[in-house]
Amino acid sequence: MIGTYKQELFQSCLDMIIEKGKECEMLIATKQGLVSQVAQMINDAIYSFKNKGLKVRSGNKDVRYWLSKSSAKVSSYPPDVIEVVLGLACSPAEIKGRIKLTKKEAEIVSKLQNIWDNNIKYCYFHDIQKYQELAEQLRALTHHLACYREFTYYYGMEIFYQKENLLAKAYNLSGLCDEPCNYVSTEDLVPLRELFRKN
Repeated sequence: MIGTYKQELFQSCLDMIIEKGKECEMLIATKQGLVSQVAQMINDAIYSFKNKGLKVRSGNKDVRYWLSKSSAKVSSYPPDVIEVVLGLACSPAEIKGRIKLTKKEAEIVSKLQNIWDNNIKYCYFHDIQKYQELAEQLRALTHHLACYREFTYYYGMEIFYQKENLLAKAYNLSGLCDEPCNYVSTEDLVPLRELFRKN
């Protein structure tokens, strides 16, 4: 009799564990769905940054950067963190200055400049992936010239608890400047036609 009671109690505990496990799985799935929904809303909000640009001081000259990539998505791990990526490109002509390029650098710079010039005509970056790949190759060479910079921001539960309005956030882009005290952000973005207009 006691053995039967213990067996029934044991089985009941197992059933409750399974039930609670299913509830936890449903809660996790619901949470991930909500995080994904928030990521999509942020993605829609930062889309307005795309195809705008800003001018920053680099050394003794100004460099104009084109915000050519923007995306917000749920990170692969952990799955309750949102990853925001902003990619900015600049013309190789504006960063190389009087540097004497190696033969390989000159080849890549020429390809990058052609892509840049073609896209400037239409104020739309058609082939950012190709530009990014070539820019990575250039950066790995002798003078480490960077024609493309990518900034990644992560937002998880600590930010969600603060209820920060990520739909109206200004993203820090100060890494584009040589001087750490120079603060620039997405609030400094202007339309491309204004940034690249001829004086």
